[in-house]
Amino acid sequence: MSIRKKALFVVLLISICIATSFCFMACQISQDDGNQNNSGSGSNVTHVHKYSSLWTYDEDYHWHKATCEHKDEKGSYAEHNFDKNLVCRTCGYDGKNVEPVNSDFVFKEWSNGYTVVNYVGSKMQVEVPSHHNGKEVIAIGTGFSDGFAYCDSIKRVILPNTVREINGDAFSECGNLTTVVISSSVTRIDSSAFIGCTSLTSIDVDGENMNYASQDGILYNKKKTEFIHIPRGISGAVVIPSSMPSIDDFAFYGCSSLTSIEIPSSVTSIGYRAFSNCSSLTSIEIPSSVTSIGSCAFKGCSSLTSILIPSSVTSIGSYAFYYCSSLTIYCEAGSKSSGWDSDWNREGRLVVWNCMECGITE
Repeated sequence: MSIRKKALFVVLLISICIATSFCFMACQISQDDGNQNNSGSGSNVTHVHKYSSLWTYDEDYHWHKATCEHKDEKGSYAEHNFDKNLVCRTCGYDGKNVEPVNSDFVFKEWSNGYTVVNYVGSKMQVEVPSHHNGKEVIAIGTGFSDGFAYCDSIKRVILPNTVREINGDAFSECGNLTTVVISSSVTRIDSSAFIGCTSLTSIDVDGENMNYASQDGILYNKKKTEFIHIPRGISGAVVIPSSMPSIDDFAFYGCSSLTSIEIPSSVTSIGYRAFSNCSSLTSIEIPSSVTSIGSCAFKGCSSLTSILIPSSVTSIGSYAFYYCSSLTIYCEAGSKSSGWDSDWNREGRLVVWNCMECGITE
């Protein structure tokens, strides 16, 4: 064989090797989906599949098809998340599988039941049906501002004993909603389910519910050791259960119709802005179990005329009583504790020290 022919043969062989290597590496090119698949139990090579940039979908899910040799692989496989127009925010699928039961409700079907994804009626009192097309109604909303979100007409909602979940934003921004009745079957309530319900005064939970409880219209976990939701429209007097260990940040923030609150001796801390802007609050007694009061805790409590701080309180945050224009502060201690912020009484409200037996009348 001539030198020239030998050279051509070597070039051809190298070209074949390069092409073979390129084909072998095709499965390592990805659309940054992160789905990986080992090429075999005895192989050290990990393939990252290549996917189409276009979405493929069915009635419930969307995904990217694999364009490599592993045609059965699905990239970014996930359930649809529908907007108010029943269009998937991710892939654009128009939700043809959701169906109205009547002029009031729109449902989405799952394998084990239906979810209320929209309410299009105009009733003030709404009772959610327990079944649709022979299946149970098991949830309210999917967590994407659907369900009853932005329904200004409703004032009261009653849930059937088939509903198990109340998802995020399920009732968000229902400005006229005053009452929600929760059945015994509910096992999960998202913390954002009632955001923006400024008129909500009461959440009532069936006593047989094993996961949640209510008292004075406030939603708690079953043991009443945790606030789940405090309605911003709550009014009058509230008694906090003796099982509560603390009052959370923003717990009663903006409850402008709250007039008095009884704090049990189980509570050891009052959080940041816990009672801020409770403009109708006139009576509150801080028990000797409390050791800390957060910043702005009572800011804007303009109707509060007196408060007694027990000697157990070793920490008070800044601006704790800011904009409490009518307030006189009584303290059991003889002087400011070192743990109190220098701006704890930023506006210089009248402070009376050594009030062990002041006999304050709220």
